[in-house]
Amino acid sequence: MRLKQLLTSTVIVVSLFADTKEDVKQSEEFYQKSLQKLLNVETEIKADVGSRSGERDMLLSEVPIDVVTSQQIRQSGSKELSQILQRYIPGFNFPRPSVADGSDHVKPFTLRGLNPDQVLVLINGKRLHQSSLMNINATIGRGTSSVDLNTIPVASIERVEVLRDGAAAQYGSDAIAGVINIILKGYGHKNEATASYAQTKKGDGRTKQADLFYSIPLEYDGFFNITTEFRDKGATNRAGADTRDQYPSGDLRNELPDSVNMHYGDTDTQNKFLMLNSEVVTRSGAVFYMHGLYNDRQSESGAFFRRSIDSRNNVNIYPDGFLPMIAPKIEDYSLSIGVKDMLKNEIKWDLSFTHGFNDYRFFVYNTLNDSLGDESQTSFDSGGTKYTQNILNLDLSKKIDKLYLSGGIELRKENYSIYSGEETSYMLGTFSDNAGAQGFPGFQPSNEVDESRKNTALYLDAKYSFSKDAVFGLASRYENYSDFGSTFNTKLSMIYKPVKELLFRTTASSGFRAPSLSQSYYTATTTGRSGDELYQTGTFAVNHPVAKALGAVEL
Repeated sequence: MRLKQLLTSTVIVVSLFADTKEDVKQSEEFYQKSLQKLLNVETEIKADVGSRSGERDMLLSEVPIDVVTSQQIRQSGSKELSQILQRYIPGFNFPRPSVADGSDHVKPFTLRGLNPDQVLVLINGKRLHQSSLMNINATIGRGTSSVDLNTIPVASIERVEVLRDGAAAQYGSDAIAGVINIILKGYGHKNEATASYAQTKKGDGRTKQADLFYSIPLEYDGFFNITTEFRDKGATNRAGADTRDQYPSGDLRNELPDSVNMHYGDTDTQNKFLMLNSEVVTRSGAVFYMHGLYNDRQSESGAFFRRSIDSRNNVNIYPDGFLPMIAPKIEDYSLSIGVKDMLKNEIKWDLSFTHGFNDYRFFVYNTLNDSLGDESQTSFDSGGTKYTQNILNLDLSKKIDKLYLSGGIELRKENYSIYSGEETSYMLGTFSDNAGAQGFPGFQPSNEVDESRKNTALYLDAKYSFSKDAVFGLASRYENYSDFGSTFNTKLSMIYKPVKELLFRTTASSGFRAPSLSQSYYTATTTGRSGDELYQTGTFAVNHPVAKALGAVEL
């Protein structure tokens, strides 16, 4: 089913800020000021996102933009980007689910109440890939795959720009709710190393963290920056005592004090980060740039506790019951390379290639496959999911008097795959009807998929300044998906500032949301037995025969 929506907003902004330092009205005034006065000049925060005409004042943008600075990031006291944005950005929500399988380890977020797959995330203006994890439990973001914001070391960030407005006509179908643009530290930043240790008031959640930011200056204001970080974050647990009987009726062990046997809280996680950011400027002015990230994460959290008397427990293996532990290994990396320059006719161009990859592999331990009886192993490789994204992008722009024109083409190829776990993680044995590894049964060979699609996008952006206080913008984007069809979206924007203290701002846009590959093809099943008949239950892709028999139609 296609979803196309019209988004409109009108905002009146009243300036209540009194300048405590020198108020600079025109950039030419800088030349007439003394050095002492120049040191006291305070300029408005700039932002790139939402316009292809370059940086402009945040409070004079055509759309609502928030900027989180490096100083705010440092003052937040948090080492996770998602928690920092939740602190500073209106409408950004980052819940922390627990006992939710994979969502415990890659937590989804929302912006303006919309799902995480409707928020586009950029690094230095280049698209960041999503996680291959499908959120299938009853949590925020159910049925979606989101970008994992916590793969980015915060020590590498100069600022974060958040556009809180529909931007599908500018950036594509996953920008319905808005855009998060992460700007990495560039030229002129000091080298620094930090280390920290923390824990909660409850005595858990012990966190050990160390990071290093190192910058090498190059000719013509070029640079090569590297950021490394290691973070070991202990689990928190806010579960209460289990008051149920744990053993058969009459067993004296039921009289023992009630124990805490569940885990409800943050995961136990070890992260290794690497972030690179570089610009090489040639004598002619051409800029070769590159940025890349790598994140290796090992994490673990509990599923639901199986009591000793639970029909799914084998007392010969776990006489007191057991808590299955889900411990995925997650590998995530991205690399963008490109070159930008200006032609003799003052047309700016920017050619780039971006590659992104995510591998989410499930492991479970302290568990069993009850159908295998006493011979069951207690740890399993349950298989996993992978997502790959490749993007080729060309941007062109030129200023003609009061008109700023920009446009470009984007070619994107995506691949999504599911690979099966070891046989004992999903098989149905002969000792019971409880098939598969408890906590997270493995993906079966019948669940394996390897699907790709291509996307071609053409876009045009125009901005006309009637004066410095009145600006009109028009953006349009055509997209064609090899598996889903095409769409054309537009956006109109306008700002008008009649007096210094008053600003009118309005936008109207159409948006289009194409389903992700994981939404179209995710499948996970378990095998059961009814009498002598075997059956499967689980989640089926929309093109699966079972799904079609139940009335499913193409998304």
